[in-house]
Amino acid sequence: MADFSGGIGKENLDYLKKVLYEHRGDYEDDSKYRVGIGLKNISDLIYMTYGSIYGVGIESYEGMGTIVTLRLPIITEEVEKNA
Repeated sequence: MADFSGGIGKENLDYLKKVLYEHRGDYEDDSKYRVGIGLKNISDLIYMTYGSIYGVGIESYEGMGTIVTLRLPIITEEVEKNA
């Protein structure tokens, strides 16, 4: 997903990445940054279900925009039958 409306400032982006990647399973309510739990919940669920190489990626360039990527495994019909 991409949003080209201005991006996220470096301080806010660093905090968002910290919340997403360093505190898996924890939620720190810090109203200064207004980080909701929705994106974190999605990231944690993907991480716990599929492992550390999958999850939510976020890149942002102030004044340009933000790109959020969901990294998920490809599940084939054969894998589903064996599960």
